[in-house]
Amino acid sequence: MGGVSAATRRAAVHALRMVFDKAAPALGATPDRLEAVDGHIRVQGEPGHKLTWRQAAALFGRTPVTAPGPTRRRPIPGSPS
Repeated sequence: MGGVSAATRRAAVHALRMVFDKAAPALGATPDRLEAVDGHIRVQGEPGHKLTWRQAAALFGRTPVTAPGPTRRRPIPGSPS
């Protein structure tokens, strides 16, 4: 079974938060009430109040969704400082 690095997980969670921030106004909810379930972004407790991923992505227009990488660089053993 494979794993996901901490940096990859942080980036994915950050990107999902960005999607929730964009989708929240369209769903009339706050981002903290949203969840990603079965290919949709929906309001928790209101399964009929949802957007598809395609609809949520369209809210970004041509703006890319980017997430920051690690903030600290670890030195590579044997490389100059």
